[in-house]
Amino acid sequence: VTIMLVVIGHCIDSNKKTGVMQMLDNYIYSFHVPLFMFISGFFSYKIVYSFNDIKKRAYQLLVPFFVWPVIAGLILYGNFNVDKFKIIFHNPDQGGLWFLSTLFLISSYFTLTYKFANRFHLNKELSGLIMVVLGYVGYFILIRIGINNENVPLFCKLNVFYWVGLVIKAHFDKIRPILANSCILCILVFLYLILGFFWDNGGPSFRWWSNELLDYPYYYVTRVSQVMNHLHKLT
Repeated sequence: VTIMLVVIGHCIDSNKKTGVMQMLDNYIYSFHVPLFMFISGFFSYKIVYSFNDIKKRAYQLLVPFFVWPVIAGLILYGNFNVDKFKIIFHNPDQGGLWFLSTLFLISSYFTLTYKFANRFHLNKELSGLIMVVLGYVGYFILIRIGINNENVPLFCKLNVFYWVGLVIKAHFDKIRPILANSCILCILVFLYLILGFFWDNGGPSFRWWSNELLDYPYYYVTRVSQVMNHLHKLT
């Protein structure tokens, strides 16, 4: 279902978005990639982590990430052009698979974090949360010194959902009864329908505040509420 939503979202993107189609596009883009990251974290949870996990992920994610731009370049342009090859790398509208490299970085980030936590007998979930926060601290430092690579905010924003997937999988037996509660589900659905309606390119279409940092609570509440709606189906 999520894959189909990504396809539909990109199809809408290539046409003029008005009315119902614009609303559908807003709802789809408000959660589809975070849901992918959440699912990846949920099913990647393990008791013991090793460097072999990173090697396996590299084979699964980085091989198609590097191979596909070559194939896409030949299909789109009829020849191999280095400049266009670079564009395809991180441009989904040109056939790029940017999410594969992002998922690899995020999964490796938490594999190393959890391996470190196991080695020194630390709480894995808390260690993961600390690394999420440190990722954002590093991001804001880079902005302050004038470095603003587009991949950094993607990594920082999406690693939260991967971590949430890891945490929920680790405590799923305890969380399952809460998610199975129909009242909680109704609240989550209502919350998402309201917040998703105002979604616009990563933030609210309205702003009653001047500080863009206040966009982040809206960003996460909107996306987490929809991710939890889908998680309800597993209970």
